[in-house]
Amino acid sequence: MNEEKEMFEAALAALDAQLATKGFYFSVGNNPYFFIAPYDPTYTTPVGACATKNLSVYNWQTGGTTTWTWNGTTCTRSIGNPGTAGTGDKNMGAAYNLNLLAHDPGAYTHNRTYAKRLIWDSIDWADDEILNNSVMTTVDALVAAGTLTADQKAKIVTYYTPRAGPPPARP
Repeated sequence: MNEEKEMFEAALAALDAQLATKGFYFSVGNNPYFFIAPYDPTYTTPVGACATKNLSVYNWQTGGTTTWTWNGTTCTRSIGNPGTAGTGDKNMGAAYNLNLLAHDPGAYTHNRTYAKRLIWDSIDWADDEILNNSVMTTVDALVAAGTLTADQKAKIVTYYTPRAGPPPARP
């Protein structure tokens, strides 16, 4: 079971890393969980100004940006660059899947096939916005970039390799 958990966590790390390449940074313990840059736990918002760090994702479109404006009393946000039309809902869905599975400590044991599929499809969407089974190419690129380790890649390969033969006999 520990081996299955490690493989599951490696696959989640790949999804997390791929979403970060799109500008969606996950921070499991900090609601709203997704930020436009890595979360900084030491940052405090200055009084009388808009925050400049720990800004939540507002525009989920690929390449989209958000602007924050201080009007003297409040900070308002608005869409800057709208980004690629039609990508926001699927980017948000991939992010939702990461958040859901990261907060479900038993996802690798119950409904494991469903959890594997959610991670696979989420990485596959996040890498090139096409469901074309390009996940392993993406994992290779993440390893080459130093975002994932070779050990994580090996666990992901094992996680998604069908096991041959019948399941082990029960005692």
